[in-house]
Amino acid sequence: MRHARQHRPIALLRLRSGGLRALHRSSRRLPRGLRLRGRRGRLVRHPRQHRPIALLRLLVSDGSAGEPSGPREGARQAGRGRGASGTVAPRSSTAPSLSFVDGVPAIVTFHLRSCSVVAVLALALAPAIAGAQSVSASEHFDRGVHLSGEGDLRGALAEFRAAYDASQNPEVLFNLAATHENLNEYVEARELIERYQRLAPPSAVARHRAEIVAALARLNARIGTIALTADVPDATVEVDGVARREWRDGIPVSVGRRRVVVTAPGREAFRAEVEVVGGQRAAVAATLPRTRSTIQVACELSGAAVRVDGQEVARTPVESPLSVTEGRHLVEVAHPGYESFRAEVEASGVGARVAATLRWAEPVPESEGAHLVLRASEPGAHATLDGRRVPMDGSAAVPPGRHTLRVEREEFLPVVRAVDLPAGRPTRLDLRLEPTPAHRAEVEGRSRRMRTAGWLALGIGAPVAIGGAIWLGLAVPQYTNSVNARDANLVVIRQCESSTVSCTPERSRAAFDDNRAIDARLDGELTAAVVSGVLTGVGLVGAITGLVLLVNAPPGDRFERAPTWYLGLSPGGAGVSGRF
Repeated sequence: MRHARQHRPIALLRLRSGGLRALHRSSRRLPRGLRLRGRRGRLVRHPRQHRPIALLRLLVSDGSAGEPSGPREGARQAGRGRGASGTVAPRSSTAPSLSFVDGVPAIVTFHLRSCSVVAVLALALAPAIAGAQSVSASEHFDRGVHLSGEGDLRGALAEFRAAYDASQNPEVLFNLAATHENLNEYVEARELIERYQRLAPPSAVARHRAEIVAALARLNARIGTIALTADVPDATVEVDGVARREWRDGIPVSVGRRRVVVTAPGREAFRAEVEVVGGQRAAVAATLPRTRSTIQVACELSGAAVRVDGQEVARTPVESPLSVTEGRHLVEVAHPGYESFRAEVEASGVGARVAATLRWAEPVPESEGAHLVLRASEPGAHATLDGRRVPMDGSAAVPPGRHTLRVEREEFLPVVRAVDLPAGRPTRLDLRLEPTPAHRAEVEGRSRRMRTAGWLALGIGAPVAIGGAIWLGLAVPQYTNSVNARDANLVVIRQCESSTVSCTPERSRAAFDDNRAIDARLDGELTAAVVSGVLTGVGLVGAITGLVLLVNAPPGDRFERAPTWYLGLSPGGAGVSGRF
């Protein structure tokens, strides 16, 4: 296979059954975009976008002696067993033998270079690790090598991390750092290198000082800082979905566009995308407004002021919920002439609901009150305002504003009307009450009966009285004349009996005969006088009774609407209405 000459050589290091074997630097060069993968070094093409890092330099023994061999010699010895094709001998089932230098585990070091191809290092484990644990660390490391060769850097990262957890060998931190850098996670790579400086033996750190300084310089150029400020001290910060507990002194992040999310209890989340430049600070000021909720206020009284935490926000009726911050709030509903309503509510989630009921002040202050003067078409009516009885003469102060007026009387339909009462001046209303159908029928029937009886009594009594009076006028004089004539005849008869000188027998006989005739008709004349007087009296009584009935009978059109005019006063002015 033809290889490109411009690519740098790499060393692929693996654990084999006979010890640490290595594919040493070859005179041939790997073409760009190719990597070594698998246990036999088969060439596999990988995507070009992957940024390679070279892991170079090996300090191990040949596995047969206690003296260390140099890098070149170790590479040559590791290359034993390869054929002309450059393949590696198969792994045996025995555990790998590890070598040490001056009692220290053999370590693998490498240089991080931005334009190299990824090569994975061998893992040297301490002799104190148990055999099973060493095999486990080696297996994890080999898997990381295999996955790196296939381009699965996330999988390789997990395997290298497992290898480090099993072995606690600081040299594996370089593999982790290289993988993070290939994933453009420069902050994590820098932290691992700094961790290596703390954990590795000082001699190893000093030996690789140049490589470490170069790697840190390169990584620092690809790391910026997000200088975050928030108006909530206990805010929780996430950058690209990762929580950052220490954020007040700046958040180191890899260059590029970063997603910053700031949250806090009871606050709305702050989200922003920040463009981070290497070696510079990107300032972000997070403002977290309080989480919003709602309060629904229901009140039957119109025009009442609704206050939340002392600030007026609406007037009743409140048709839509009031937007507030989450938490506890003091809701107050107040109206002149009423006792104020107060309630403390917890607004969260779907919100809170307040049902406010305002009662009249006892008494209503004259300075705030209104007066209502009512005049009803029927006597005995009474009025209520919002269900509370009030005098119709306006003597008592009532709360100003809009009310429901109700005027009632027995056997009449109630009059219900909405009224607006201004404060400080009286409002006058004239109201007409309509009878119930039963009462209307009863009154109209009584009127007809009384009128009929009155006319009958008057029609009969008046003629009888008149006729009786005429008859009485004739009968009484006739009876009186008869009585007077009889008395005169009796005088003549007595004179004749006492003296015969002035009385002749003929005169006495004539007087006697005349009295006999008068006595015969006198009883009839007396009866006529009495009967005529009785008839006159009865007729007069009937006529008077008829007149009384006619006068006291209810009008037949009492409940018919006559043209009437009404004057009404309201806060906006005066109004005149009429019925025809």
